[in-house]
Amino acid sequence: MNNFISAFYDAVLLYAIALNETLSEGLDPRNGHNITGKMWNRTFVGITGNVSIDKNGDRYSDYSLLDLDPAQDKFVEVAYYSGASNELKQVAQFHWVNGKPPQDSPICGWNHSKCPEGYPWYVYVIAAAALLILVMMGAFLIYYRRMKLERELTAMSWKIRWEELDGDESRAKEKKKAAKRARKIDAFANPDQNDPLLRSNSRSSFASDKVTCRGVGWLLVWQPDSFVCPAWDWV
Repeated sequence: MNNFISAFYDAVLLYAIALNETLSEGLDPRNGHNITGKMWNRTFVGITGNVSIDKNGDRYSDYSLLDLDPAQDKFVEVAYYSGASNELKQVAQFHWVNGKPPQDSPICGWNHSKCPEGYPWYVYVIAAAALLILVMMGAFLIYYRRMKLERELTAMSWKIRWEELDGDESRAKEKKKAAKRARKIDAFANPDQNDPLLRSNSRSSFASDKVTCRGVGWLLVWQPDSFVCPAWDWV
């Protein structure tokens, strides 16, 4: 129901009641004091229920307290306040959260006066230890994920080495390295016979058909016409 329409209806009804009483008593209906005197300090039944007017001409307000009933899944009236009698009447059970009404004030008070300033020292120690554990766990997880990823990449059969992607350039480098190694071996096997150091440090035996080169911990026997002992003693 629209509150404005119901209030207007009750106001017109109250005026009609006061006017009838004024006329029945033979008073002048055009005198406002006669009409308002019949309206004040009385109660009548209107479209919204009992309507009560105090001695100052103000209406007593009535209020209904609604509560959501979880069983019916709708709001129901659990308490009623009567402005005329100034009483609050409970007509049903309240459905509180956690089964009990909330506190009138916070635990520490509205201005935090009921709680001491700061926290005990062990609270800070526990907080620091928890933070350190979280940091260590995060670092361990990052390290573990990195190692796991590297193992997965290593186990992949499709992984191609960087050298295999160079193509002709890589093969040319390999050929150069092989040629360089061959030159080193050739220089070791055929040293320069004109080197005076080799001539001064070598002793040859022309009577023998074989030459024995004595190295460090081992001996080699070669034909003298095909091999010259480099910087070793001839036997």
